[in-house]
Amino acid sequence: MTLRRIERRLTVLKAQKRVRLGAQLYDHKVERAGLAATRKALLTDRVTVREHRSHALALRGVVLSGLALKVRGNVLAAERQRTRPQARVTRQLVSETLLVAPVPAGGNGTALAALLAGEALPAAASGVGAVAAAFALTQLGRAYHYSGYSPATGFDCSGLISWAFSKAGHDLPHQSAAIWSLGAQVPLSAAMLGDIVSFNGQGHVGIYLGRGWYVHSPQSGDVVRVERVRDHLNFDGVVRIG
Repeated sequence: MTLRRIERRLTVLKAQKRVRLGAQLYDHKVERAGLAATRKALLTDRVTVREHRSHALALRGVVLSGLALKVRGNVLAAERQRTRPQARVTRQLVSETLLVAPVPAGGNGTALAALLAGEALPAAASGVGAVAAAFALTQLGRAYHYSGYSPATGFDCSGLISWAFSKAGHDLPHQSAAIWSLGAQVPLSAAMLGDIVSFNGQGHVGIYLGRGWYVHSPQSGDVVRVERVRDHLNFDGVVRIG
């Protein structure tokens, strides 16, 4: 091999090396950009989860504060029966002393609820609805289970509502469309604590908590949680039980 051929070969090898290094650098930049985007998305999700959790706890306090002291004690007792780690963490974040504070004589807890919520408390649709909402909130973090109807089995959407209303002394069927058919329709602007919100052609239901929030058991792989009505597509409307 002549010197010139060797030089040409070295030049080609150097060019190929530069191409490989350039490709590696580009891949590294793309990977870094992807990781940065993923981190940003995770941080955004974390903020959203914290916001929803904060609203859930605040609404829980509002609902409980409007109940009679004996009923409130029953609700808190039901919550203490949960053994899931998420439930233990939730209980640590909420001052039980505040939640079991006596309701003023002759009142319905509206003043205390307004203090907790920082704004006017939506009126309860009925005593049954308010108690059912309180019991539903004791199951935050409970795993979704198809056809589930109790804390032992987990809940699907209608199972959570049927169980919560049964704890309030009112039997409802374990079927979304059947629950919808039993209520009187009201506009969302007039919805009150304890009303039933429905989605997907009566295929999914939850319990309204006020100020645009509701509690429900969403879907397989998820848990009982609080969400905004506006964040769920295919909203059917609101019905009032009793």
